[in-house]
Amino acid sequence: MKWAKWSTVLLVLLLASGCAVQPKILETAITWLQMIDSNTGWALGSGAILRTTDGGKNWQAVTPLKVTIPGNSGSDVNAAYFLNAQAGWVVIGHGVNALLVLRTADGGRSWDTFPGPQAGRVYLNFADAAHGWMLTDQEGVAMGSEAVEVYATADGGKDWTLVNKTDPSPQEPVGSLPFPGVKSGIAFRDASTGWATADLRTGNRIWLYRTDDGGHTFRTQTIQAPAVFQDHQMRTWAPRFFDPQNGVLPVTFTPGYDTIFYQTRDGGHTWVATTPVKSKISAEGQLIWDFVDPTHGWATDGGMLFATADGGQTWQTLTPAASLATVKQLDFVTDQTGWAVLDQGGTTLLETTDGGVTWGPPGR
Repeated sequence: MKWAKWSTVLLVLLLASGCAVQPKILETAITWLQMIDSNTGWALGSGAILRTTDGGKNWQAVTPLKVTIPGNSGSDVNAAYFLNAQAGWVVIGHGVNALLVLRTADGGRSWDTFPGPQAGRVYLNFADAAHGWMLTDQEGVAMGSEAVEVYATADGGKDWTLVNKTDPSPQEPVGSLPFPGVKSGIAFRDASTGWATADLRTGNRIWLYRTDDGGHTFRTQTIQAPAVFQDHQMRTWAPRFFDPQNGVLPVTFTPGYDTIFYQTRDGGHTWVATTPVKSKISAEGQLIWDFVDPTHGWATDGGMLFATADGGQTWQTLTPAASLATVKQLDFVTDQTGWAVLDQGGTTLLETTDGGVTWGPPGR
């Protein structure tokens, strides 16, 4: 099923007038960040799409002309994903209208616009410049269950095809994503192989579904929880791959809110548990984490910062010089250089150049 109907008159105007950008330098609160390297990165904030070339010290607004992202926090941005310093996608939506997909291939200097499906919450992932996926909620969350749809593109976001959907009836079609579980993400290793994840509030098992045909069919992938956690509620987060063989899969166990970063060295065929990170997050919170490669990772509950240099086998506890109490995101590009997005007034972006020991304003 392909979506060929424009979502609003705005989209027609965009196509008629082009999608140029009027860049400007501004000071803004960052709400979401994806750095590509130590200098270049993308962000959302103050209703704008932003880009930096100096490590976050200055930000340039690269939002397309005639595209409005309401609010002061980019709240109508459903999802964003940037493949590199040049290519990226931003999905925006308004209420019950169809989504609008923005695509740039030249570092935000110009944007193409395409219609997307009608949806609310969106998880977005691309394996390369052509192949991407959206996991969208359709029915909302009810008693720990959620109906979702999976859309795929093979032309860089121009056309989106429905490839999988949840059937809430007791007789679930073989290969469809199940109704139980509050879905938490989707991620692909390549154009064929990917995983969907969820928070399973009953059943005491790790919710993980794998596809090897681009999302057309999914099957459950069994991962063993350590004996001490087998009677816990288990929340699985979308995996992250660093190359075709190596990836990390976070699973949080409650009560206790311990998180294990499962590791794969064979492209996701097997996942091996590592040492749990014991955090102090609340029932509504989540451990904030980032891995820059298969061995170097960080995690924080807003108080302590934990760091690993051996893929999660051991964790070093750091006491950051700056408070991370309101941290919303960690984003590292090397084992030394990273950023923290904070949800507070004033400075909302901090940088570290020593692996998380000290933090300060970018470019200090």
